[in-house]
Amino acid sequence: MLAQDLNALLPMLVLAGTALVVLGVDWFLPEGESRILGGLSMLGLALAGGLVWRGWGAVGSGVGAFGRGVSVPGGPPAVFLVQVDKLGLFVAGILVLAALLVLLLGVDYLRRWPGLARVEYFVLLLVATAAMMLLAVANDLVLVFLAIETFSIALYVLSGFLRGHRFSQEAAFKYFVLGAFSAGFLLYGIALVYAATGTTNLTLIAWVLEGEIHALPPLLFVGFGLMLVGLGFKVAMAPFHQWTPDVYEGAPTTVTAFMAAGTKAAAFAALIRILWSGFGPVAPAWAPLLASLALLTMVVGNLAALVQVDLKRMLAFSAVAHAGYLLVAVVAGGPAGDGAALFYLLAYALMNLGAFGVLMAIGPVGPEGRDATNLADLKGLARRHPGLALALAIFLLSLTGLPPMIGFLGKWYIFQAAVGSGYTWLAVAVMVNSVVSAFYYLRPIVLMTMAEAEPDLPAITVPTASAMAIAVSALLVVTALILGQPLVSAAQASALAGPRLLSADEAAPAGTLFMGVPDAMNVRVQAKATRAAAATPTP
Repeated sequence: MLAQDLNALLPMLVLAGTALVVLGVDWFLPEGESRILGGLSMLGLALAGGLVWRGWGAVGSGVGAFGRGVSVPGGPPAVFLVQVDKLGLFVAGILVLAALLVLLLGVDYLRRWPGLARVEYFVLLLVATAAMMLLAVANDLVLVFLAIETFSIALYVLSGFLRGHRFSQEAAFKYFVLGAFSAGFLLYGIALVYAATGTTNLTLIAWVLEGEIHALPPLLFVGFGLMLVGLGFKVAMAPFHQWTPDVYEGAPTTVTAFMAAGTKAAAFAALIRILWSGFGPVAPAWAPLLASLALLTMVVGNLAALVQVDLKRMLAFSAVAHAGYLLVAVVAGGPAGDGAALFYLLAYALMNLGAFGVLMAIGPVGPEGRDATNLADLKGLARRHPGLALALAIFLLSLTGLPPMIGFLGKWYIFQAAVGSGYTWLAVAVMVNSVVSAFYYLRPIVLMTMAEAEPDLPAITVPTASAMAIAVSALLVVTALILGQPLVSAAQASALAGPRLLSADEAAPAGTLFMGVPDAMNVRVQAKATRAAAATPTP
């Protein structure tokens, strides 16, 4: 049984093992030697990606891990702490892709910032990726909290990795303080949900809520609200998004790129699972609230992005707006909503990583050698380096949602899911906000093509690895309508499915507790079964 459980976590274990190998190899390398460490990290990520690919094709409706069964009349025969299904593996694939692209795009960036070219950078990146993958398959609220805190701690450190730079230190401090507050909300919410239901397992929470739908304690909804605050921080949902622009601006650009793609993918996977697998029976209570927050998030993100002159801050508020689009898909739910959200997470990762990759490839600007993150730094880029200008234009137009880009396809499926689930007004809001976003996405393109560059600027030399990563991302983005159908089909096939339950023959004897499920749950389960049996008329 333990071997099967560990096999379900094999991609995460590979990344954790790679982190240890990288840490050990560093002892035998000269200081500042990052190429070998980066190569080992990419090798581990490639191996983990291969395992994810193999698992996605073989997992079926889902394989549970770290679970125990209990025979209770009317109850689920088994539940699991980890639910390895197509949804979790699809998101794991996005995370592996994001980490690989960040390492490829950051080859030259690490040379410019020697403070980043340290073993801790690669180890923390691998650990964060593994924790995000665990979050995507977590089926228990306690495990959700542990996974979130694990990758958050890694990102706190990575955000402040440039110790000699004030903005990096400020970003890390703000991220840590606000992250600690959000963790408190999340943990307190989990405690209240446990007090109301007697369990932290999502399968059992859904079963309890379904059986007591007309007698739910107010404590449950208070706990749910606090959890939504904590998760809203991670997905950059308004009004819990205030950390995003400062952290995106101050963190090293490689770290910002990884946060933008990885954190959003993992957090939305957890949000989908918690809302629909755990709290699905009370969806009529939370869906209107989440729909309103989706609208607020779209509007706040787009309006704030309109006035930004720093590209990283603009992309940060853009990330807030895109969180709003994704929340629309989450509210829609079902195979259409889940599939739209998953495909859009993949599209967003490609678009965002590509855009940040171009900013890193432009190279240092100004006498202080800072990153090219100001709008003025893009002046005349079409003449200085037409390839980079074309790639950045592709990514920005795709973020706007113009056809035939992958961003258009993603928003189209979100639009369809919203209309199909009765949220036509949200679908219209997505369209209107996309039009608004065009104003700030087109501004950099105008500067690249119409404005004159500063005189005597150095030539831009793009490393081969970065050029390949940017080119592949741009190709996938621009050919979405032609080549994107397999990705759409995979995303739709990865919609949240019910957990695989043990059969009656596999279930453990009565009274056996689930791993991680405390005695209070057993008492509540037995009490519920007793009430159900008493209510059943005797023939």
